[in-house]
Amino acid sequence: MPDETRIENFGRNVVFSPRHIYAPKAEADLLLILEQHEDDSFRVGGSLHAWSEAAKTDSVFIDLKHLNDISVDSVDDMQIVTVGGGCTIHRLLHELRVRYDLTMPALGLIDKQTIAGAISTGTHGSGRHSLSHYVRSVRVASFDRETGHAVVTTILEGKQLRAARCSLGCMGIILSVCFEVRPTYNVEEVAIRVPSVREAIALEPEYPLQQFYLIPWSWEIFTHSRRESNSKRSWQASIYRWHWLFGIDIGIHLIVCFLSRTLQNPRITKFFYRHILKRLLITRWSVVDRSDKVLTMAHDLFRHIEIELFVSSDELEATMEYTQCLLGFLGGERNDLPEMWTSKLETEALLEPLQSLHGTYTHHYPICVRKVLPDDTLISMASGDEPRYALSFISYHRVNERDPFFAFAEFLAYSTSALFSARPHWGKVCPLDDHALDSLYPGLLPFRAACQEQDPSGRFASSWAKSHLGVGRSE
Repeated sequence: MPDETRIENFGRNVVFSPRHIYAPKAEADLLLILEQHEDDSFRVGGSLHAWSEAAKTDSVFIDLKHLNDISVDSVDDMQIVTVGGGCTIHRLLHELRVRYDLTMPALGLIDKQTIAGAISTGTHGSGRHSLSHYVRSVRVASFDRETGHAVVTTILEGKQLRAARCSLGCMGIILSVCFEVRPTYNVEEVAIRVPSVREAIALEPEYPLQQFYLIPWSWEIFTHSRRESNSKRSWQASIYRWHWLFGIDIGIHLIVCFLSRTLQNPRITKFFYRHILKRLLITRWSVVDRSDKVLTMAHDLFRHIEIELFVSSDELEATMEYTQCLLGFLGGERNDLPEMWTSKLETEALLEPLQSLHGTYTHHYPICVRKVLPDDTLISMASGDEPRYALSFISYHRVNERDPFFAFAEFLAYSTSALFSARPHWGKVCPLDDHALDSLYPGLLPFRAACQEQDPSGRFASSWAKSHLGVGRSE
């Protein structure tokens, strides 16, 4: 029989068995649970579509799936949705469209996450801020500083709100979130092949919602150039969607899974990307469709694992060039890296680890690049005053064959943080230790203070969050 206390995430890289698991059906039930476990710590799990250990606990695990109410109000000529923390993005999109003809201000690649999970990890799309940026208020369940009893607090402004917008659960259990929504709209999409990162970036003024891909081993750039459109839905939009579902989301991913899990031949993987993939991709097909159809993908159909890094606009081209050289070195295509990087890697004591990885890893999936506008948060990956670009590195290897990917991901994270101040996504593989993260996130110090004020006993911060974010650390 299956172990009902065993919980695993989507990527199956995080597995744990809490002592207690609850799925409260009302806020009053949740407060009672907190009171009953006054000496325990708490973690919340949504869809568990994350690869970090932020949700892991051996104590009390809370599933918020029943706290999923949705309501819309007009505030200061803005449409504001109040949505339960356990509501999935998929359900919210449907309800907003059908009942109110509204949609969300920003969307990530998939819609399976819960709202609480999405804002807690800084979920983002391309060309806009992350969803966290748009949050107006957050209602959380925590413990009163004076009485010690479980209470509900609404966080409305200031440092506390900027912390709660992306908190990895460290501010308490998110009961509901209020954020801006907007009328439904259409997006035009056209796929374009360009020879360089610079030319892909040059398309952004015309296509501000664009994301693009670096194709491994051919090193070509393939864009999904996107922009809002006042045009009606294209007559061929349904054909295009079926093409993407069966041709890309299913067809090409089946090939990738076969190459990475069954065939496992680096030469054939490289041949596929150099000579075959580009013949399977249709370019210059311009289609207009509803925004949530264009901006999301069925990216969750095949189990995978991922690391995502955020760099500033000024560092993007150099990071992409370094990435290409690094993958070539790890894949045995080259024997060294340019001097401008090796000298810095030697200074950071990373040159010897690099040499040990030569020829050990063949990357087998396009690197997705998305622009994220600056967030008004303390520690989301795009927090600060400038846009950042997110670079996603994905592996479809079997769960028990991921060691080469993890070694690559760890070296990639440490080397790009040293070379380009790259920030790892909190919800994905995050190998950096607390000292490396301190230098990357100026907002960590006020974030720790906000967490201390909201949860002085650290009951809602996981061991992972305490060790990586320094929550509860004396400054």
